[in-house]
Amino acid sequence: MKGKLFWLRSLGASIVGEFVFVVISLLIEYLNVVPFGTILQLIFISFILKIMINPILIIPSSILTMIIKKIEKVDLYEYDLEFNPLKMKFSKSLNDKITIG
Repeated sequence: MKGKLFWLRSLGASIVGEFVFVVISLLIEYLNVVPFGTILQLIFISFILKIMINPILIIPSSILTMIIKKIEKVDLYEYDLEFNPLKMKFSKSLNDKITIG
């Protein structure tokens, strides 16, 4: 998207992240403690509440992002970058160092 539509990218990432967080955390917390149907209700309610709050919180972060871009006069987006923190590079020689990243 070449750095455009920050609010939409932020909202999409929040939706996915909140869903994963809510499902995993509530399953760990309440599995074998409360009935599974109740856990599903808690997951649904928690997810909906968090998603309803996200658009409200994205407004100030979008404004702040625009202000910082104008002050810094920088609007960068990278192509062909690997953001996997677990990627390891090994050299051919045993004496060389192993680098992570």
